[in-house]
Amino acid sequence: MRDETFAYRDPSKALLKAIANGQKCGKLRSDIPAINLLDAYTAMFNRTFLMWEYRQRQYTLTSQLDHVFTILWDGIKANK
Repeated sequence: MRDETFAYRDPSKALLKAIANGQKCGKLRSDIPAINLLDAYTAMFNRTFLMWEYRQRQYTLTSQLDHVFTILWDGIKANK
């Protein structure tokens, strides 16, 4: 975790900025700090990848996309 590549700083900063912009324009929830939305996003994809590896890649990773996206989007989209 001390390795610079683990931090993944530039992509994380870009995604955090995109989340903040989405909050400002009303597309994403603004009642939760942007950093927490970023944490949820990265946690979900990290877990999905780790379990794919743990399960010895018995399915395609992309087959999880619709389920993961639905969970994430329903959790972060703005309520209208």
